[in-house]
Amino acid sequence: MKRKRKAVQARLKAILEQPLPRNETAQLRTRYPTFEMAQQYGKSTDSAIDVVNNDLGDNFKVKKLKKLLNGRLLRRIEFSGVLFWKLQYQSKAEPRMDSGGKANRSVVQNLFGGHRVRRSSIKESKAVQGPKMDVLMAMVEAADWAGLEAAVYEHWSHTCPQVFMPNAEKPWEINIDEQLVESVLLGPLTALYMADESEKSMKNLAQKIGFKVDERRPGQICGYMFKSGEPTYTCKECANDPTCVLCYKCFVQSPHRQHKYRMHTSGGSGYCDCGDDEAWKRHPSCELHRPLNEDERMETGEHSSFEMPAVVEKRLRALTVILLRYATRVICWQTADELPDGLTRAAGTEVPYQTILFNDETHTYDAVIRALELAIHCTEQQAMLLATIVDREGRSSVRAGSKDICDKAKTEIQRKTAKDTNPRTEKKGPLEVKTMDSSLVAHQQFAIRVLTWLISSAQDFPPLAKIIGDVLLNEKSERHAEDVDGDTLIVTLMRFDRQLWKAARQNVHQMLMTTVLMDLDQKKEFSRKFLQLYTTMFNDFIDDDHDHNVSVVALTVQMFTVPTIARMLIAEESAMKNILGSLVDYCKQYEGAKGRYDFTRKGYPVVLKRALYMVHDLRYLLTSPPSKDEWTPLLRSRFLEGCQMLFTFLSRMQGMDDVRRQAGEHQVYESEWETAFNIQLRIQNIITLVLSWAATDAEVHRALLTTCFSLIKEEAAHYDFNKIDSVEVSGHETSCISFDVSRQRLSAHMPIWRLAAGLFASAPEGSTFSFVSSLVDSLEKVGCPGPAALMEMPLRVNVLCAQSQASMWRRNGFSLINQIHNYFSPLCRTEMYDKDILMLQVGAALTEPNDFVIRVLNRYGLDKWAEATYEETRSPSTDELSKLTVSLAEELLHLFIILVGERWTPGVGQTTREDLLRREVLHILCTGPKPFSKIEHHIPDDPLIEKLSLDEVVRAIGDFRKPAGTTAGTFQLKASFREEYNPFFYHYSKSDLSQAEQHQQKERKDLE
Repeated sequence: MKRKRKAVQARLKAILEQPLPRNETAQLRTRYPTFEMAQQYGKSTDSAIDVVNNDLGDNFKVKKLKKLLNGRLLRRIEFSGVLFWKLQYQSKAEPRMDSGGKANRSVVQNLFGGHRVRRSSIKESKAVQGPKMDVLMAMVEAADWAGLEAAVYEHWSHTCPQVFMPNAEKPWEINIDEQLVESVLLGPLTALYMADESEKSMKNLAQKIGFKVDERRPGQICGYMFKSGEPTYTCKECANDPTCVLCYKCFVQSPHRQHKYRMHTSGGSGYCDCGDDEAWKRHPSCELHRPLNEDERMETGEHSSFEMPAVVEKRLRALTVILLRYATRVICWQTADELPDGLTRAAGTEVPYQTILFNDETHTYDAVIRALELAIHCTEQQAMLLATIVDREGRSSVRAGSKDICDKAKTEIQRKTAKDTNPRTEKKGPLEVKTMDSSLVAHQQFAIRVLTWLISSAQDFPPLAKIIGDVLLNEKSERHAEDVDGDTLIVTLMRFDRQLWKAARQNVHQMLMTTVLMDLDQKKEFSRKFLQLYTTMFNDFIDDDHDHNVSVVALTVQMFTVPTIARMLIAEESAMKNILGSLVDYCKQYEGAKGRYDFTRKGYPVVLKRALYMVHDLRYLLTSPPSKDEWTPLLRSRFLEGCQMLFTFLSRMQGMDDVRRQAGEHQVYESEWETAFNIQLRIQNIITLVLSWAATDAEVHRALLTTCFSLIKEEAAHYDFNKIDSVEVSGHETSCISFDVSRQRLSAHMPIWRLAAGLFASAPEGSTFSFVSSLVDSLEKVGCPGPAALMEMPLRVNVLCAQSQASMWRRNGFSLINQIHNYFSPLCRTEMYDKDILMLQVGAALTEPNDFVIRVLNRYGLDKWAEATYEETRSPSTDELSKLTVSLAEELLHLFIILVGERWTPGVGQTTREDLLRREVLHILCTGPKPFSKIEHHIPDDPLIEKLSLDEVVRAIGDFRKPAGTTAGTFQLKASFREEYNPFFYHYSKSDLSQAEQHQQKERKDLE
């Protein structure tokens, strides 16, 4: 028996060493999908034989045969009668085939030394078969779309599990025969779309129906989708906002290459805006996408319109419905061990189940690698590879086999990671692992291929993109889940975005950008549906831990930045109200006892950081203010409704993180302050943009100012404005609100007052002072003079800063120091410090001068110091004899200089924003030569300033000095502008004041 077995093995070895004819090699490649993989085990292509579809199932036998054949045997061999006939083996031990086509099991056992072989290992091999194209073509010609859908579902049910069969030992190794995928899955789709079995590309369809496909594509949006890390270009002179970008090909063929531009690295979630008139102030198209004039159309044969034959359009639409419905059903399917309706489980699947590990941003690489090593007993290198695949693709198979084996692996992985936590995402718990039917996994892999194929086909045949978009927007998904019953395909995809793995999300988003977002009408319809699901999708995003750029909510930048769509959504879909309403509703959980946001228990939660992405969306909507003629009654009404929600949010911020001076011991714990300023950083741009909208319509401005004054009255009731003291200085007496900054609680956050200050400076043409005067008089109902109520809160904050400068608050720790630093910093000062100065100027303008001065002196605690008899009657108390009084007096006088001299804000003086930016740069250069990056760093964060050309302003007032050695090139203030230097410039810090004074003295001394 041993001699016979050795003879069989020797014969097998001899056969494998013989080179095969090329035609036989080609046949094997077609019949057996693993032939390509098998070649790595042979020394040449011709010596590789693959008759394998099922796993041998016994590592010992595999090792034994590999050793026997010196590495020439393939990984997976099916020992059936086919193999023996292939080897032309004739002996008494020849296996007999029973009626089922199975080889005699005892002979196979004898051949391999008595080792048991699984029954599935001796099944007859069957090659993957393509669909019956003649039957499918007949259905297409007969327009039997229901029958065609059933037929292709049956074909996919049988074929997908075979084509996408996992490696049982290493299921994460994806070795798919791309030629097989093309021949039996994607190729037939092209043939059906073309209605011709011989066609292999959708480009030929364009030629058949007379549609010219040209790289130039005049009059169309480029739509090139950026890959992650790819460079993008934005023109600083022509772009409507910083989100408008060009690809390299369009940039080099456009006038923008001669302008001032910026380069950025794409995150992989956008497309080229070349050809979009609303994205650019001028030069919207490059040479490739420039619309042709009439002469050029006649010369090139281009036509402005193209009518697709009705028969072709009907066929393309019906086939697209079948594909998109299939892909949507499959990738959104949530039952792991069942298949969607219409699909059946393939019989005799060798690997019936797989353990699928999903990606999250909670568990670290090390935690995943450690868990995989312990749970599935893989090597460290394999675990690292798996972790990389999961991070890149969003999921990976880590175990394949029976359900019990896969469930065991799932349990082990989750047990090993059950206690993992991540402070960055503030989430904890085990990794998400599912035991999934291998057929379902195969269908999901094919569904991703279908989406990719549709994207590619739409690029080859552009009219298909509009058909795909129409199908997504209007066709029903026909799922049976209650929450999406009757929803369209695009709504279903948006609802299930959070449940999709990363690769599926990216393919869906890419398809939307290629199709729906390329057509203005479809983009409008999609934006409506998007806004209707906005709250649901954002709640899912907040609860998710994936990055923003792989979520469907990241698509807002593609819609909300289009001015016509933004105004349409505000007017017809109440976009502002919906977005701000969602934010206010979510933040209710952070409201404290006083109705303010309170984050003392948990500073700046990660989920709040994700929720504040809604503010970015609102900024996109408000980026382009309407002109006076573009306002409509509906737009005006819905804009004011949205502003009411903004007022609600700002009211919750009013008085956040209030503080009281520590007079005795030092503060034990640092107060929470970061969250409020992080919210301020995001909401301040919205306030600036709302003011720019209000400045273009008198009715809107009047309504907003009225609401602001109403809220000031309500807030004043909480701050005891009705407690009035009578203060006399040098014989002049006036009423002052009773408050002591050094003893009572106060906050740096008062957005209602600052918004009112901004509205005073944003009055449009036609506004009357009588209206403002009546509003100010109405404030007297709170128990104090109206101007005093307006200036009270900003004055308190300025006194707080002055006292802190005098070291009166040093026992309050770094929390207050950080708040004051941010209050004056370029990041926040536009809507904090600058607006407080503006409101004090309003108060000064509305108040009799002596009354104003006395109220300021009283708040600073210097009313007695201002008396002429102060030196004779001063108290011997420590505070008044110390340097505190002198320091506070210096701050007071500095404030008076600022209030009188700083009138460069548009709406206060006869100036423009260009004048404001020019003066800002001038005083930056007054402190000494600066490189451009330093100048840019000191420019305030203001979306209206960002639209101006900083480069032009710097070059207009500064001379450039070329770099010397390793130092950077710098700009120095031109001598002709030195006379505009103001030594008390209100944006100077103490160090800036000193530096500017020294530099100017040096410059002027050198001139002498």
